[in-house]
Amino acid sequence: MVPLRFVSEAFGCKVGWSPATQTVTISSPPEADPFAELEKQALAQYKQEKGETTVRAKAEEYGCHVQIDIIDSAGNVVRSYGYRGGPLYIIK
Repeated sequence: MVPLRFVSEAFGCKVGWSPATQTVTISSPPEADPFAELEKQALAQYKQEKGETTVRAKAEEYGCHVQIDIIDSAGNVVRSYGYRGGPLYIIK
């Protein structure tokens, strides 16, 4: 017999217990953003190239490649990177 809490927490779930109703609740972990690491890499590369720090990144999948846009504080795309499984490359 394996404790439910041990197995659930091993998979990243949160386990709760309500003594009033004697109910166990198990909530699945939030889904990880599959592009978070690519966005982080693109931001680091852009900041190294341009020295600008007031930008953010947004990644979108387009079939066989991912496009990561660097967006300034006004909402303008200032640089786009592509990713196809290798290093990031500049699109514009």
